[in-house]
Amino acid sequence: MTRRVLLRCDSTGDLYPVIAPSLILHAFLVSQHTWHQRLGHPGSDVFRRLVSNNVISCNKEKPPVLCHACQLGKHVRLLVVSSNTIVSSCFDIVHSDVWTSPIPNLL
Repeated sequence: MTRRVLLRCDSTGDLYPVIAPSLILHAFLVSQHTWHQRLGHPGSDVFRRLVSNNVISCNKEKPPVLCHACQLGKHVRLLVVSSNTIVSSCFDIVHSDVWTSPIPNLL
């Protein structure tokens, strides 16, 4: 927090049009991985087109080879062991996935 003013602009109605010099914009370049996440995990061909058409700008940080979320999204199914169990009525056997909360218990 430098408390330095980065930009001043006047409002036009309820909007604040921002015309910033490119020097300021370069201070906010993010990695390709961050853009990949922000844009909903597009494929590499879509991403290359966005960069080549100057729609987005990235810093020079090398992106990870594989995105963990993309890997999980490509899984067609989880490995399930075959069962030869025969039941006589509905709900004799119930299969369910039990997941723990991603938020640790605060108690």
